[in-house]
Amino acid sequence: MLKKTISLVLVFMMLLATATPINSYGVAKDYAGHWAEDKIQLWLDKGYVTGYPDGSFNPEGKVTRSEFVTMVNSVFNYTEVADINFTDVESNKWYYQEVQKAFKANYIAGTSETQFAPNENLTREQAAVIVSKIMKLDANPSGVEKFKDANEISTWAKNFVGAAAQAELITGYNDSTFKPQNPISRAEAIIILNNSLNGSQSADLIIDKAGDIVENKTFRNIHITNRVGNGEVTLKNVVITGELLVEGGGLNSIIIEDSIVNKLTVNKADGKVRILLIGETAVDVTSIESGATLEQRQLTGTGFSRVIVDDDVDEFQVLTISADIDNLTVKAKIKINVKTGTIENIQIEKTAEGVSVNLEKDATVLLVTINVKVAFTGTGAIVSANINVNNVTFEQEPKKTSLAPGVSKSVIQPSSSSGSSGGKSSTVKNIKAYGNEFEIGTYNEFLTGQMNNISLKDNIGDGALTLKVVDGNYPTNGEYISQIIDVPNFEYMVASWNSDTPEGTYVEIQAKVLVNHFDENSQPIQTWTEWLSWGQWSPFIARASADTNGILAETSVDELVVKGSDGETASKVQMKAILHTDNPLVTPTVRYLHGTLKNTMNPISKEFKETIDVTNLNKNIITPAYSQMIRCPRIKNSICSATTITMIMNRFGEKLLPEEVAQNTYDDNYGWGNWAFAMASTGSYGYKSYVDYTTIEGLKREIAKGYPVGVSVKYSNVTTNTKYPYVEGSPGVTPGHLIVVTGFETIDGVEYVLVNDSFAPENETVSRKYKLDQFEKAWSNRVAYIVHDKEVNAGSDHTMRIDAKLVETDVVNEYKVYVNDVNINVQNFGGTIAYTFDDDLTYEYFPKITNKNSLTFTCEDIKNPKLKIYVITDTGKVYITSTVLSESAKANLLAVVEAKEAVVGGSIDVAFDADQTAKTAAVLTYVNNLTKNEVTAVVSYVSDNNYKVELTKGSASDNKIITMVVNIAATPDEDQLAPTGLAGVAPTSALTDGKITGTTIDMEYKLVTDEGGRYTACSATETIVASAGYYLLRFAAKTGFNPGATVVVNVPVYVEDTKTLLSIEAINGKAQVGVVLTPGLVLPLDATYSFQWKISSAVDGVYTDITDATTNTYTPVEEDVGKFIKVSAIGAGSSGYTGTVTSVATEAVAPVEEPTH
Repeated sequence: MLKKTISLVLVFMMLLATATPINSYGVAKDYAGHWAEDKIQLWLDKGYVTGYPDGSFNPEGKVTRSEFVTMVNSVFNYTEVADINFTDVESNKWYYQEVQKAFKANYIAGTSETQFAPNENLTREQAAVIVSKIMKLDANPSGVEKFKDANEISTWAKNFVGAAAQAELITGYNDSTFKPQNPISRAEAIIILNNSLNGSQSADLIIDKAGDIVENKTFRNIHITNRVGNGEVTLKNVVITGELLVEGGGLNSIIIEDSIVNKLTVNKADGKVRILLIGETAVDVTSIESGATLEQRQLTGTGFSRVIVDDDVDEFQVLTISADIDNLTVKAKIKINVKTGTIENIQIEKTAEGVSVNLEKDATVLLVTINVKVAFTGTGAIVSANINVNNVTFEQEPKKTSLAPGVSKSVIQPSSSSGSSGGKSSTVKNIKAYGNEFEIGTYNEFLTGQMNNISLKDNIGDGALTLKVVDGNYPTNGEYISQIIDVPNFEYMVASWNSDTPEGTYVEIQAKVLVNHFDENSQPIQTWTEWLSWGQWSPFIARASADTNGILAETSVDELVVKGSDGETASKVQMKAILHTDNPLVTPTVRYLHGTLKNTMNPISKEFKETIDVTNLNKNIITPAYSQMIRCPRIKNSICSATTITMIMNRFGEKLLPEEVAQNTYDDNYGWGNWAFAMASTGSYGYKSYVDYTTIEGLKREIAKGYPVGVSVKYSNVTTNTKYPYVEGSPGVTPGHLIVVTGFETIDGVEYVLVNDSFAPENETVSRKYKLDQFEKAWSNRVAYIVHDKEVNAGSDHTMRIDAKLVETDVVNEYKVYVNDVNINVQNFGGTIAYTFDDDLTYEYFPKITNKNSLTFTCEDIKNPKLKIYVITDTGKVYITSTVLSESAKANLLAVVEAKEAVVGGSIDVAFDADQTAKTAAVLTYVNNLTKNEVTAVVSYVSDNNYKVELTKGSASDNKIITMVVNIAATPDEDQLAPTGLAGVAPTSALTDGKITGTTIDMEYKLVTDEGGRYTACSATETIVASAGYYLLRFAAKTGFNPGATVVVNVPVYVEDTKTLLSIEAINGKAQVGVVLTPGLVLPLDATYSFQWKISSAVDGVYTDITDATTNTYTPVEEDVGKFIKVSAIGAGSSGYTGTVTSVATEAVAPVEEPTH
């Protein structure tokens, strides 16, 4: 996806307003006549700032310290962070990193060593200090002498205020005061930052209209905004010491002549912008963050020195090069087309997997270093290639090749298209069925359909549908409808689709068919069905087949079925693809649609596109063999489909677990075995895959081409079972099952089908051979999974594998799973949790965990460096933890594990009623004696008689810590006191979430009325007891203790909250004639209310309503001078809030004061 460069425009929109244009509500400008009106209007006209939803701007509104540093960081592009230790800047607050950036840039300090005061209003002197430091102005204490209140300026700020005032970045008032402690207003923030930008010695330039020509100047930064559109901008004899950011321009637009650019960043939303270098131009670093075209003409300068394709570039983007480049580094999966020029060095990084590089005949690469699978097409020359991975292909063989150890020779694959994109050279007029199939899978085939909010890309597969960018964002939904396709009469149809659906997106495939049936008079007629759906698809959602039930046809799991008993069939099909996103920056894609048809009245009729002789075929494709029967016990009997496609994909080089694929194909309405979802899953890994009703010849053709095939069968291995076809050598009896056909062979005149059958009891017996005639009877539905090679730029959004870590808990042998600082909850987990100790040769599985959020491993387990754990979710994510230890770390771990084992089970000689200090010392002595002081022990108090012991050994790099809890047991049968500090909390409106707080896991509870009932264990911190009532709580019996004395806790009944207004903050704006006042914030935020402005001659006097002053603004008039104003909010409207809250009074209304800004 495209990086969103934060610019001056965006930061002010974010912090100073919501996105509503001024006067969109037809109200008067509340900044009219304001001293900053010109600048406010200028920034509004340019779109740099916007107003509030009611149409106001509130120029006198205040700006907090956290808001101002955020503005500064964005305006001046501060991105590096530093550690901070402010107790009032919490790491979960939105401004935490902004304060870190401010400290790294060293332009602001805290209000004390421990306080930053992020929500306090920024003062004028603080703002002056900030801009002075940023602009690196020389100290100038004399600059404050012109202000009457210079003595009110803080000593630490005088040098900076004087410098800022001397540079005219900030000025005073018409009474010659500076008012250093006054909060800075929204208007002043605009003026100060505007002055700072325009006043720098190497100024920034914002270009926001087409046709601009900039000549003979030096700038720090130039920003060509998206307001330029596709227009042209020319820079001639310009020096840019910082960055040239290009977000606007078209394919003939950005011309740089006789200029020097330190850094060029290209980030155009649609990727269609040309950068043309002419004359003595030199660009040191070019950062490609979108598609672009780089060209040179009559170049005498050094041109493009270093070009870096950023790893966040959207994979649909294209980089076209017609220029010489010293070094090109590729970090993203995009399409690169080099038309002309010489590239001295190309470095293709691991993050660029799936990138394609086309070198046209006039392109030359002197050296390319390849660290990931890539395909080079075209007839351009590669002088030398360093190849560090397998599966690299070239159309034109490099003159010299260097292979890393273990890398096989690259493959030379001549291409008939020689770099063409998506097969555009021919035109498709109609989509036609071939035999019992039809497909839409090329650029030109997709062009035959109708598109609503859909774009067509030629660099994904052979062509693909995406959502269409509208105003820089993807719409929520887009729709593709194919033309009507004539097909042979059919009763059954299975649709397949190949798509990439990033998290937050999905696709939905539908079809409608023309049914041949009879009217009430038995006359033949044709009627179109409604749209029938196969359900929403993505690895990252709860997938479910739709089972749409129409009058004439229905979808049932994976098949569309024509209804009726009088030979009804369908003869035309129309397909629909719905693309959906919840993220305006991300789009799903659909690159292939396929339909396969079956009529039970006629044999399947195939039309094959290739000429392949499969008579006397004797071939077996070596394919990984997995038994589903040794997989996760909870799902092993149901995952034949998932195991089948796992074997097929792993033969291509994937390293997937059947459980991983199973969770990716699960259908919430049906379970495992949805054929369409299975092929959508393989498609999500980039493979061209589809369901096909086919024949034995069709299977043989796939084997001849080198592709194993999944097939759906039912069989029995018992001759006396007449319900299912007998298949000699099969592993059991099954009413429905998926296996892999890997080959065919003939032995002594008998033809066999070679298969991998996952119903086998172990991996070693999965590969089998079945007699062809028996196999044909078992394969009665003729369903096959066809899976071909990965397609270009496809397969980036399959199930994600995410690195995780095990974190020890306070409970011995219990570990939680974390990703960074986020705990992955394994309690009542909907997926599969597997682990292995032998490099993925065998697996063990956790049963469903219902009573805890942790995994149990022994010390021996944790010591094993080959322990690897898979936490496989059913929504597209697999969390993987593994133990990777150095030899010294292994030794240290062994030492602390052995120490822990020595400590467990001992007894501590200490009086049970000893104080906490004595018990801590006794535990430490006990531990040190048992571990012989070979590890470092640290003991700390936990609760009651529980003490945490940290056992540590090793240097900082190999330090190993095991934490355990040691319990000091009492003498037998000792009584326990009643719990204290407990409180009951009423349930909410749900009536089932009442709770008791202050509980620990050592306690238990039951209702007072439950005489003879059993106690239930409590939870730590708080215990959910569901309903209201009186509960008995006590400490549970444990070793050496009797149950404790009970205490009664009342959980009150639910009482519906009364929705009343809570408060209103002080009025915004200066109490002065002609200055607009606005109400402060009203709480709760979801309340609705009306306003009434009030006035009084005395601050504590009686306030009367101001006539007709009932809106959200009030402007004092001359009659109000010397009086005090309040505003009341009265609960009203749909939110149901009642009550009235009134603000504090303003200061006495002052007459007009003219500032001298």
